[in-house]
Amino acid sequence: MATQEQVDALRERINDVHEPRTFTDAELGAIIDAGAGLDADAAYFWGIKASRYADMADVQEGSSRRSLSDLHAQALKMAAYWRARASGEDDGGRAMRPARTRPIVRP
Repeated sequence: MATQEQVDALRERINDVHEPRTFTDAELGAIIDAGAGLDADAAYFWGIKASRYADMADVQEGSSRRSLSDLHAQALKMAAYWRARASGEDDGGRAMRPARTRPIVRP
């Protein structure tokens, strides 16, 4: 049985902390009880969110523009991030190139 702390931790990972919530505590608890781990569970729920965003289209009304199709792409990126964390491919740090600098040459 998943504890409330585990449910809250998973809810944080999937950014489902504000009302109205997308998933119930029972839904989150059932997946936690399956035993894959919180990071793998987060990847699973981000995949669900991505599927819900898949049919959203960009909207432009006058000078206002909403790029709703970006939600799908971002949810897929979050699913990939948590999947990498679950598999141990990511140590939690940002995957970035090392910084390179060079002196500034002014004309």
